[in-house]
Formats: sequence, structure tokens, C-alpha cells
Amino acid sequence: MKTKQEQIDKMASIIFETINRENIDRFVEDKDGNLVSVETVGIEGIAEALIENGYGDVSEYKNRFEVVDKVLTETRAKLTKAEHDRDRYKAYIDRLEYDLADTEFLNDRMLADVERLKTETKQAKIDVLNKLKARMIEDGIFVEICNWHINKLIEEIEK
Repeated sequence: MKTKQEQIDKMASIIFETINRENIDRFVEDKDGNLVSVETVGIEGIAEALIENGYGDVSEYKNRFEVVDKVLTETRAKLTKAEHDRDRYKAYIDRLEYDLADTEFLNDRMLADVERLKTETKQAKIDVLNKLKARMIEDGIFVEICNWHINKLIEEIEK
């Protein structure tokens, strides 16, 4: 914290740079309404009056700055955690998307395998029935009745 004199010097410097004068005339109105210079006031005197009236004292704001700094630090920590969580969730989502694509691929393969197995099973049933029919013809067992039933089974399988 600057001393009172350091504050006066700093404010006097700023005022001087702003108006580029070392002294300012103080005016009052006379009885005819004209402005009359009653005294010349130095820039340092103006700065001293400002300091004495509390314009250079920032100690009342120091606590506010500390509170704002604390809130800002907490907010930054929350933001860092949120960014970390976002990155973690994004990685998890990416993994789920990969797993989903892999599952869809496997599902497509399984569906193709099921269709292939259905076709192979169907053909195997037809082959078995045709072999049975051939053997029955060789043995001469109820050939006509069995042939009719076997042909009906083959028709149902082929549907």
C-alpha cells in the first residue's frame, strides 16, 4: 500500500500530465457575476485534497479484490475439472461408438451365418429325404405312398 505522500505525488503527476500546468487559478463570481481569481492553487494541493477526501484510499476495495480473486480461482478449478470430465466422457463415447460399430459388424455377420445355416439345413433335409426315397425304391417298401409323403415334405421345406 502506498503512503499518503506517494499517493499525493502520483495523483499530482497524473493531474499535471492531464492539464499540463503546475498551478490552477481558483475563481469566484463577484457581485456583477464576473469570475475573479482569488487564489492560485498548486496541483499538489489539489492531489492532497483528493487524498484527504478518500479518493486515493483503495483499502476498502482490497477485500473485494481478494473475494473476486478467490471466486476466480474456484471458477478456474471448476472449469479445469469440467474440461477433464468432458475429455473423459468424450473418450468413453468414442469407445462406445467403436463398440457399437463392432457390434453392428458382428450382428451382420451373425445374420449372414444364420441365413447360410438355414439354407444348408434346408438342403440337408432335402438330401436326407431324397436318400430315403432312393433306398425305399431299392427295397420296394410302400413306394408310391412314401414317395407322395416325401415329395410333400420336400415341397414344404422348399417354401
